[in-house]
Amino acid sequence: CYGFYSQPDWVGNYTIRAERIGNRSTGAGTNFPVPWGCADAHFKVERIGDQYSFHYKENAAGEWILFHSVVCAGQTVIDVGLFAKNWTADAPIRARFDYFRLGDPASVAPAFDPVPDDCALAGLAYCKTIAPRQAYPAPTWSLAAAPAPANPPAIDAGGRVTWMPAAADNGATYTFTATAVNAGGSASAVWSVAVSDALRDDFDGPELAPGFDFYTPQTGPTLALDGGLARLHFEATGDDGLDYDTWAGFDRMPRIQAPLASCGDFVIETVLTVVEPVGPPAYFHGGLWIGFAGGGVDGVMWGPYMSAAQLRLERMGVNMPQTQIATSGAAELGLRIERRGDAFVFSYRDGPDGMWIDHWTQSFAGVEVDQVGAGAKNYGGGVAVTFDFDYLYAETPEPEAPVLDNPCPDSINTTTAGSLFAKRLAYRAGTPLPTAVEVQGPGAFDPATGLYTVVPEAAGQAAVTITATMPGMPAASLSFSVTALARPSHFEDFELDAIEELDAPWELYNPALIDPPPFDIAGGAGMRALRLHTDAGIAYDHWAGVDNAPQCRANAFGVPDLAGDFTAEAKLTLIEYNPFGAPEPFHTGITVVFGTYELYYWGFINGTDLLLERSGVNGLAFMANASPTVTFRVRRECNTYYFLAKPEGGEWQLASVQTQPPEWGVPPSHVGLILKTYGGTGATVTVECEYFDIFAAGSDPGEPQFRRGDVNQDGKADIADPIALLGHLFTSKPLPACPDSADGNDDGKLDIADAIKILGHLFAATGPLPAPFGGCGADPTPDALPVCVFDPAKCP
Repeated sequence: CYGFYSQPDWVGNYTIRAERIGNRSTGAGTNFPVPWGCADAHFKVERIGDQYSFHYKENAAGEWILFHSVVCAGQTVIDVGLFAKNWTADAPIRARFDYFRLGDPASVAPAFDPVPDDCALAGLAYCKTIAPRQAYPAPTWSLAAAPAPANPPAIDAGGRVTWMPAAADNGATYTFTATAVNAGGSASAVWSVAVSDALRDDFDGPELAPGFDFYTPQTGPTLALDGGLARLHFEATGDDGLDYDTWAGFDRMPRIQAPLASCGDFVIETVLTVVEPVGPPAYFHGGLWIGFAGGGVDGVMWGPYMSAAQLRLERMGVNMPQTQIATSGAAELGLRIERRGDAFVFSYRDGPDGMWIDHWTQSFAGVEVDQVGAGAKNYGGGVAVTFDFDYLYAETPEPEAPVLDNPCPDSINTTTAGSLFAKRLAYRAGTPLPTAVEVQGPGAFDPATGLYTVVPEAAGQAAVTITATMPGMPAASLSFSVTALARPSHFEDFELDAIEELDAPWELYNPALIDPPPFDIAGGAGMRALRLHTDAGIAYDHWAGVDNAPQCRANAFGVPDLAGDFTAEAKLTLIEYNPFGAPEPFHTGITVVFGTYELYYWGFINGTDLLLERSGVNGLAFMANASPTVTFRVRRECNTYYFLAKPEGGEWQLASVQTQPPEWGVPPSHVGLILKTYGGTGATVTVECEYFDIFAAGSDPGEPQFRRGDVNQDGKADIADPIALLGHLFTSKPLPACPDSADGNDDGKLDIADAIKILGHLFAATGPLPAPFGGCGADPTPDALPVCVFDPAKCP
């Protein structure tokens, strides 16, 4: 937002401000007075690359004055326009705009900030993106290196430099010159790259080894090299009263580091001792540090956290509590981070000679590294910290073949035709060369995420083989099959006259004793749905330690499928929400329940957008959505859960893959629907569920078996069957689960004649329906209508 800000000052001068929502632009000034004092000005915002410049002038003939510039790296603009806002006291405002113009800026010659020098390792891919501070239009690039290295470097259209230093380059230093040219002119960025076979410092000398430096963003910390140790020390706070914390948006952590611009595989290792603080847990974190390229403060820290006997992995700006672990608290602790493709393996050992324990593997897809090192930080008011580091090194790892495993080898890979199926595999790229991945059969495999995905076009079973290969190494191969069902039977379509008719294993859970109860059946015959409703006034929340949100759920004791792999699917429509215009807090959708306070919830959040949460942890996944009707799906495979959604008229999308917390236990106790409100006063919300399916099937569905006339697959023939068919033909009800079972006259199509045929059999003694009838069987006259496997218990 850029323009006039607040009211005139005490002498009547109007002021301007540039502001980012939720984060005022650093250095933008507060209440900057316009020189002419009055509330009449021309404003201009200009974007050149990632830099946004804010200008103003008094009149059309005047010269533009630069007010402020800010870099917003990697941001995508979706709207530009005019605005007016108020806050706190809700002061009235009226603004008059004379014109609005959007167009290309004038040509601007490239300009570069100084590019820092780098280190590189022989055999380790060197990658670095050279971003001009300004340039319009986008420049063309050229690259030179002197002296000429064994393998020539390259630069692409986006300014990304790639190079593979050879063994012959070891010990040499090269000067790189990247030149950008556009209609406005040209400019060059120059930096040096020193090549070695490893970056190592045993801290035996009076100074740090070449390639390393001691980085202190603020004064105070000290680094002393003595007796083969590097002692890093700082007090609780610096002279400015700030602690030595580093997080998203700020960096005050002292560290020993080396500039290693890399997109290849490497290993970094150290041995350290926590000298202080000792005793009770204190607010500190230290160990190995890897900095990611791309602007801002981004990277990972792996090492002692709160005490010498506890380790934690953390990405700046992202807490990762599941990566926390207790150790023996040995005086000397070994730490190791190894990158293999997009996977980073975090390991530790007690003492310098202990066995390495691979604690955690985390994928950071597509990141480029620009710093490696070791350091420490404090926070929460600060404590004094002292770490001793015995050594620190980075090198290319030993060659290793690719790894490709199925973490759930007995999984039931079942989906429905036309629906997205996803399966996460344990994949790690080989090193140091790129790994080629090939899929035989339908679908695709993404090495960055380890996800195999497919949308089967028709019912049936397909064999899939994925093979990962690299030169000079054994191939890794994995085979499995995926079965697509035509459509499972509706476990519950809520075709009930009243909610009291809902039978076990379903239960209505109303822990807050809402009166009247929030459950009801809406709609007429053939169009009925389960309705959940809450009124504003009380927050019906569910969270860690809070349990008062209503649920309609199926008990696992009555649904054998929940004991193993299963897929649960529900189609929901938001009927009423935010009745007063402003968003009200609510979350409603499908839930998987493990205990009183252990739930996943996947559904609508405060409107039509979608959010995945679990008890006590918010924001696991977000999906923008404008449709009030969405089909939600949760698939379980061992202890992995896949959360999918299909907006009405849209395509299936995979929102998230989650590993169930081990303390929750398996299997889940319930699967169903939840409606929670929160925020103190709750919300007025009505949501309707058209159906809820739970299905699991073996790898071979067998020959399709169905019974003609049993449209809703409830094991009997009655008036509900033609009503279900008519609901599909003349309302928005979906296609029957087994369309061939609804083909009453067996003519290969569904129309009113089929409903008449079934009604004739039921009430006019017109005789039996075409086979299979009276029991389940295969279709003796196959046609284009899909069939599915009926539950044998419903096939007398």
